[in-house]
Amino acid sequence: MLALLVEPQLLNEPYRVLATRADVALGTVAGCITDLQDRGFLVRAKNQRRIVDRPALVAHWVQAYTDTLRPKLRERRFQIRAENKTQLWERLEICLDHANI
Repeated sequence: MLALLVEPQLLNEPYRVLATRADVALGTVAGCITDLQDRGFLVRAKNQRRIVDRPALVAHWVQAYTDTLRPKLRERRFQIRAENKTQLWERLEICLDHANI
């Protein structure tokens, strides 16, 4: 769902493209699309998919993230040794780039 919100052009791509861009299994895409249709957020017309109420979908995603995903995430704290903020941001950028984030 997040991939469709962040990259709306993916909406009418094949499921394989969606799965690759979202880094999820192909079956997850099918389930998500079906769920969005069942909830009335997504409609199909003439081989085109369209999000009906984007603000409501964003609100739904935020609530689902808060209720479902966030409690499963482990909280982590990082400490980076740096003399000043510029050095801190440079070190942080290097670390995130190394982790492909």
